[in-house]
Amino acid sequence: MTVDDEGSKVEQLQELLATGPFDPGAPDGEYGTRTIQAVWALEKLAGIPVDGNWGPADDWAFTRLLDGRLGTPIHRHDDRWVEVDLSQQLMKIYDPGANTPVLISHISSGSGVPWENEDHSGSSITPRGNFHIQRRISGWRESSLDIGRLYNPLYFTGGIAFHGALSVPNYPASHGCVRVPMHIAEYLPGELPNGTPVHVMA
Repeated sequence: MTVDDEGSKVEQLQELLATGPFDPGAPDGEYGTRTIQAVWALEKLAGIPVDGNWGPADDWAFTRLLDGRLGTPIHRHDDRWVEVDLSQQLMKIYDPGANTPVLISHISSGSGVPWENEDHSGSSITPRGNFHIQRRISGWRESSLDIGRLYNPLYFTGGIAFHGALSVPNYPASHGCVRVPMHIAEYLPGELPNGTPVHVMA
């Protein structure tokens, strides 16, 4: 299936993805942005070509994920935690005792490209390391560095946060934050309380 498809087959795909740790949006039969981003997430996880189209390789990858052969955590905690894989451009949320994530989302992290405006400058790097979600803001927030808007930001180190964005391309493009799709950013604060461990890995 491709972005040109619609109807019952696409609706079935959306329902299938939702049985795993993905959020393709409501099963509406439209192969839209949310479905494409969910398929991207599976393709990135499996290391297969990332084109957003559903084919035999995607079927194979989904089966391996459900069998526990993909997506196993690197870390372990007694409470929910997050792993951000910068090489895969993925956010994975895990619960204790599980070997597969409860949610896998496509992300866009720091581009690494230096930036500068009238008052500030930076390097657009998402820091690697072990952190915790420290604070949050509800709704839209204008960056204090005048570099854009953040939706429902969850800060895990300094001014670096998970946040919704209107643009979450299939490559690193942020100023250092971890952008997530808007429909996931709507409910992510309810899934990740302050104190949630965050591991950012290359």
